[in-house]
Amino acid sequence: MEADMNEAVINVDDTIDAEPMYEWDRDNPDMSVGTCYPNMDEFRLAVRQHAIKKEFELDTKHSDKERSKFYDDIKCDYINNNLVESWNAWIKEHKDLPVHMMADAIREKIMLLFAKRRKISTALSPGILPTVIHQLNAASRGLGHLNISSGHPNQAEVTEVYKDEEVRRHVVYLPQKMCTCRQWQITGKPYPHALAMITSMRQPDMGSFVYQYYSVEKFQAAYVGIIPNITDRNQWPEVDKAFKLYPPAQKKKESGRLRKNRIKSAREIGGKATRQVMCPNCKEYGHRGGSWKCSLTGTKKM
Repeated sequence: MEADMNEAVINVDDTIDAEPMYEWDRDNPDMSVGTCYPNMDEFRLAVRQHAIKKEFELDTKHSDKERSKFYDDIKCDYINNNLVESWNAWIKEHKDLPVHMMADAIREKIMLLFAKRRKISTALSPGILPTVIHQLNAASRGLGHLNISSGHPNQAEVTEVYKDEEVRRHVVYLPQKMCTCRQWQITGKPYPHALAMITSMRQPDMGSFVYQYYSVEKFQAAYVGIIPNITDRNQWPEVDKAFKLYPPAQKKKESGRLRKNRIKSAREIGGKATRQVMCPNCKEYGHRGGSWKCSLTGTKKM
């Protein structure tokens, strides 16, 4: 019976001459440039085996976004993208005005702001801004989770401890105002790692560890400019534009009240997760059944 089956077997070779065959060492995969693998799953398996063989950590992440992305020549402690939203909220009351009236209203707001802060700057004593010192004093509390190991008065290792386990360790250099987490270099103000070392000193001068970007001198220089005063529009001189300017084409006004407040993201406080609505008639997103936006409104779907 077995002999008959062996005689009936048809030898089939399903390999294609033009198709490359990739083989790799499962115990010690080759990670040199140009090495090919059959598919992505095999490649991921090879990378993990290579990490075990060479004894290095795989899938490590940056400790913080500031550590690898931001340019540290410009000091700023507000590292976010809400500048446009803040500006829109500041001029929200004037956004519906005509262009010339809106520009004049914004000019007046900036003029008053400069005058107010210029007056505040003249009453401040030289040195670092008091608000910055208060912020650092408040941030210096609650740093018990940081352990300091210092072998030199000007530098130390600061270790973050969570549930009696070391999570991450950074090095702080006081004279250079540097920390390996790079938050001190980017913001210009010492952050928890540096504050843990600074507060371990006796009667530290907190202002000496802050970059001069937060000094009263820089604050005064920022608002030394004067916004010029101008007359109302009726007193502006007539200008020959050499062409006739027509009013802009009227856009069809949508029903309902105009929206002034921006839609908050789902990750913000007060934000809601949004989802697209599909029309049951035309199967398009963005409107409901019976809406005037539906191309099949008033018609029968075939």
